[in-house]
Amino acid sequence: MAAAQKCFTLAAKLYKKGNVAVKNAIENVYVYSFSHAFFHDEQKRKEVMEIIPLPLYELYKKQVINSHL
Repeated sequence: MAAAQKCFTLAAKLYKKGNVAVKNAIENVYVYSFSHAFFHDEQKRKEVMEIIPLPLYELYKKQVINSHL
């Protein structure tokens, strides 16, 4: 989980400082993959959600809300 937290932190920094292409990649590939990669096991989902930085979590929530419209 420590390695995953480092990756999330780096992705959040890249999202904050990146250009449009970097931001699109993080939103549309990295954050999009959260639903598919982590959430088959409820305990693992809880552990992962606790370490996701707020900016990435906000993007994830936005995607989840928009996917149900």
